[in-house]
Amino acid sequence: MSIYSQLTRETLYLNDAYQLQQVQAVESAEPPYVSTLDALASQLQDDITVVSRSNDDHWMSAIHLCYPNHWSAEAKIGRDFATVHAPVAGMTAMNQRGKAIVQTMITRKPSVRFAWGLSTDTRLNHHPVPPAGVAIDTWQGRAFKPQQPQLYLRIERQVVWGFPDCDAALFTIRTYFRDCHVIKQDPRLNASLVSALQSMPPNSLLYKGLDASREEIVTWLTQEP
Repeated sequence: MSIYSQLTRETLYLNDAYQLQQVQAVESAEPPYVSTLDALASQLQDDITVVSRSNDDHWMSAIHLCYPNHWSAEAKIGRDFATVHAPVAGMTAMNQRGKAIVQTMITRKPSVRFAWGLSTDTRLNHHPVPPAGVAIDTWQGRAFKPQQPQLYLRIERQVVWGFPDCDAALFTIRTYFRDCHVIKQDPRLNASLVSALQSMPPNSLLYKGLDASREEIVTWLTQEP
């Protein structure tokens, strides 16, 4: 069988077991696709995770990740819901209901939610391990400088699609940025951001990398232009 993508103008050829056999394209992907999942997921802007379930067990069975926000696929693949979300602040109660949440993900209608954080750059890839030769402070995008303020709201649109016939769910993440210089010019949006920062508990500040810079950021946001 074959699949044609109008976005990338690629034709993907699969065998009867849906394994990728060949790609015909005007411009070849670099690096080349390594699997059907890689080829299909590369047609999307979203990162994707597949949650699978068998009997009483569930696990992250597939991850296609290009734009991690301080997490890695290698640390999550094969793990259950509670283990995957253990580092996330405020998730203790939800993690205790991990199996029930996965049941909801698989059996209910698609749902969407938004998560946010702050970054001092607009680089999409914030893998926990920086490339060779790059300082971790530079790579993390969490070093706010009041004298040269660069600050962006990093927003994730997270969608869950359930596939009960497969006993699985698809979780997608699409990332957007909003320049906080623009937000600062809107009194309503700016006040909401300042309020969220001022009311954020210590564990959330630590998780979002804001524990050392919150006060400087709030001061900058509340300063007159």
